[in-house]
Amino acid sequence: MSKLNVGVVEKGKKGVPLTPQREQAVLRWWAQKARPTFAECYRDTGVSPSAICRLLARNGIEWSHENVRADFRDRQATVAEWRTVLARLHAQAYAGLYVDPVIATRFPCKMLFAPDSHGNYWDSSVTEEMLRRDGDATLVVTNEIITADAFSHFRQEYDVDTMSEFLVTGAFIEMLKGGNLEGADRRQVVISNSNHQERFLKFVADNAKTPDAVKTSAELWAAGMQVYAGIKPELSQSFVVQVGRALFGHPDSYMASQGGTATRLLQRCSARYPEFGLQPPFQFVAIGHPHRLNLNQALGSRAFVAEAGCQCYVPRYAVRDNTTRPCTTYPMVNAYVSVTFDRIGNVESFCPVFVKYATMPGRSES
Repeated sequence: MSKLNVGVVEKGKKGVPLTPQREQAVLRWWAQKARPTFAECYRDTGVSPSAICRLLARNGIEWSHENVRADFRDRQATVAEWRTVLARLHAQAYAGLYVDPVIATRFPCKMLFAPDSHGNYWDSSVTEEMLRRDGDATLVVTNEIITADAFSHFRQEYDVDTMSEFLVTGAFIEMLKGGNLEGADRRQVVISNSNHQERFLKFVADNAKTPDAVKTSAELWAAGMQVYAGIKPELSQSFVVQVGRALFGHPDSYMASQGGTATRLLQRCSARYPEFGLQPPFQFVAIGHPHRLNLNQALGSRAFVAEAGCQCYVPRYAVRDNTTRPCTTYPMVNAYVSVTFDRIGNVESFCPVFVKYATMPGRSES
């Protein structure tokens, strides 16, 4: 009996029923391959790895597991190839952006912080309501305006029309600028960097399970970045931008306690402000990402910190019925933050503004 090296595939994969005809097909396939693997056999025949294993055992065919499986090697090679291509595209898209995260604007002024529209998940009615209430603002800071990839972190599937998302993103930015308001002055819009804009390098390359999945996501990401580069005059390279004595950012992680994420961001910026190019003291901090609305005074500081809600429907990739996620521990809230500055950039007033609870598209509000 020959001893064959066989790659290991992911646990839990199910295949088609193993009929006598399929048994013969699997055995023929196996005999024709010099280095057969479970992954390849499953891909070509549709028979689950566990069924293949039992079939081989019944027919006296032995195998040994490789330390590094064939499908994993192929996937890693694809990731390495696309990292180089996408890193170059990313550098081109962000070329010539703000180096200084301190945003220049005229004071006194009123500004709005409207984070997390997530492209195809954008709820335009929330933005319309924000501008109806506070349309006299001359500056808008936003982030997380795209999802950028087609890979669902929570549902483990591809379900996004990426190019459509960039068209929707363009409409969002145009609305913020005031282009849809007849006779209105166009607002200054600043888009700070956020985790989805780095999505391929930070997540997809580590989670797409096959070379084909990596390639599909990479091609969509590359096409999207080329479109996204078209709005780069409004982009900031920084994850945190400063307007007057206020900070606005989009961290990568959550904390379970409300306000904790914003407080942690304030502490980090206060400790590392030379590295980030910021100018303390900071009087107010607002962040996107948790999709909830909250306002606290930071412990040990005179500054207030706010979580600013979002401009989107509850993203389908972040919600399953009866399942909580980090960003859904608390109700996801459609909201924004309004801030006014005096003539030297001090924070004169700030107000987290509730619009409604975010809902799934097609699902009624409760």
